[in-house]
Amino acid sequence: MVVVAWAARLGSSNHPRSRVALFPGGVWGKVPITSVELRITLWPVAVHMRATPVQLTRLADVMLKSSQEIGDAWRAAAGNLAVPREAYGDSAGAPGVHQAHELTVDDADLAIGRLVAVLEGDMDRLYRVAFAYQKNDEDAAARYRALHPGH
Repeated sequence: MVVVAWAARLGSSNHPRSRVALFPGGVWGKVPITSVELRITLWPVAVHMRATPVQLTRLADVMLKSSQEIGDAWRAAAGNLAVPREAYGDSAGAPGVHQAHELTVDDADLAIGRLVAVLEGDMDRLYRVAFAYQKNDEDAAARYRALHPGH
C-alpha cells in the first residue's frame, strides 16, 4: 500500500528540492519536479496484523466448518438438480438444453469442490502458522528462562 502526497515547488531532477519516492513494486528513484506547483512524494504504508495462536486456531476451525457446510449443502442440493431427459420434452432443442444443464451442474460441482479445497487448504495453513507461533513463543520463553534463571 502506498500513500501519495503532493506539494507545490519548482525544479528539476537535479534540483535539491527533488524528492526520492518509493513506487509500487519497490522501485526507488528521483521524482523530477518539472511543473510549477507539483511534486509527488510517496510513502510506503506497512499493514500490520497481530494474531495469537488461539485466534488463528479459531479461524482455522471456522474455515473447516465453512468448507463442511458448503460441501454438505451442495451435496444435498445436487440431487434435486438431476433432471431426467424426458423432462425437457421432445422438441428439437431439448437434447441441447439437457446437455447444457448437465454441463452446468458438472461445472458447479467442480467449482464448489475447488472452493471446499481452498477453504480446507486455508485451514491447514492457519493451523501451521498457529503452531509455528506457539513454538516460537515457547522457544523464546525457554531462552529467556535460560538467560534469566529465577524469573
